[in-house]
Amino acid sequence: MKSLTTLFLPLLASEFEVLGDRSWWAASGCDSPRLADSGDKSWQRTLGDIEAVAHLGLYYGEKLRAADTRKKQPQQAAEHLKQAVAHWENCARIGQRRDKPQLLGKGGPADWRRGYENAKRDVILLEGK
Repeated sequence: MKSLTTLFLPLLASEFEVLGDRSWWAASGCDSPRLADSGDKSWQRTLGDIEAVAHLGLYYGEKLRAADTRKKQPQQAAEHLKQAVAHWENCARIGQRRDKPQLLGKGGPADWRRGYENAKRDVILLEGK
């Protein structure tokens, strides 16, 4: 019998992906030439935040799909993790434009590049390289 966690992984992955897609759609719809050329830095940062959150949602959706498929379909799980890495890379690209690595309490340093390296490591661990 499947555990509740296993039963809900695909549903949770879909929710993250839907939220990521909606965020992406909202950010691209708001990026009109009038607003983009307005020079409003606050608006540009908001759009960047929305784009980063969209990639983060898609990243977690792919990670959950990998977790759901890793035992029965390891190749497919690896592909999901590779897609997750691509989303993290895009999220990190946005974050690095304005954020510097910083210490966030007991969790240690928050660093976009370190997160990207960790995401790549997931693929390597799954593929056994």
